[in-house]
Amino acid sequence: MNFIVAFDGSSGAVAASEFIKKFLKEGDLVYGLYVVTDTTPPIKANLFEGTRTFNDVESFIYYLRDVFYAIFSGYNVKFSYTLSEKKPVSSIILDFAAKNNGDVVVTGTRKLKGLERIIMGSVSSAIISESNIPVIVVPP
Repeated sequence: MNFIVAFDGSSGAVAASEFIKKFLKEGDLVYGLYVVTDTTPPIKANLFEGTRTFNDVESFIYYLRDVFYAIFSGYNVKFSYTLSEKKPVSSIILDFAAKNNGDVVVTGTRKLKGLERIIMGSVSSAIISESNIPVIVVPP
């Protein structure tokens, strides 16, 4: 199977990655995908280890890649990133899944509530409603 993991380094993304490891079998492939939505330095990110600032988007992406590879050490994985070109993040993730023969999309949640969820939306909810393949959503 090909698993597509939406990976932004958040506690939800790390939890989703750890969760999906329980189901991996020999020959499975795990794609980690980060969708870049802001390239303006400094990059301030809410990560599983707390808030961290990066001088540029490249160093942030390298950090995410290294964390992803560390989580899936010993597994067949690839890490990719793409720039959001005024297209919803959910659509980019699902397009990536389609192009890479994804069988399952795995994402974490940030547990947004109230006004924050209304303003920022929910990528996980959009993926669920738009996807033609199974979606696994894992809380942090």
